[in-house]
Amino acid sequence: MMFLMKFIKKLFTAGGLAFKSEKELITYRNLKKLESEGKIVRLIIRPKFIVIPSFETSYGKRYKQVVYTPSFSFHDIEQNRYRIIDVSKKKTRLREIKKKLLAYYYKEEGLEVESELKVNI
Repeated sequence: MMFLMKFIKKLFTAGGLAFKSEKELITYRNLKKLESEGKIVRLIIRPKFIVIPSFETSYGKRYKQVVYTPSFSFHDIEQNRYRIIDVSKKKTRLREIKKKLLAYYYKEEGLEVESELKVNI
């Protein structure tokens, strides 16, 4: 936790969970409300999606897997689709590449990353 505190000035907490921003905390509370109303199911906080699996070259060099970790994922019952929400403030080049890889590899499932929760609460 001390490592995180070096980069994050303030952590926001709710239900024993720590969030990096107030926007992420508000989104979590809104999602929990939607879950209690039965509008969404299978809410996952910081899910991990493998965008490039680990592999070894013919020369024996090993590469670790590349993982994309958005803020939340859940199944939206009203829209009948799986949704991924990433409310991260930092839009780094690497994060954008990982989002594109996720969209490419999961295009058959219709997955794409949204930057904010777009639901009437």
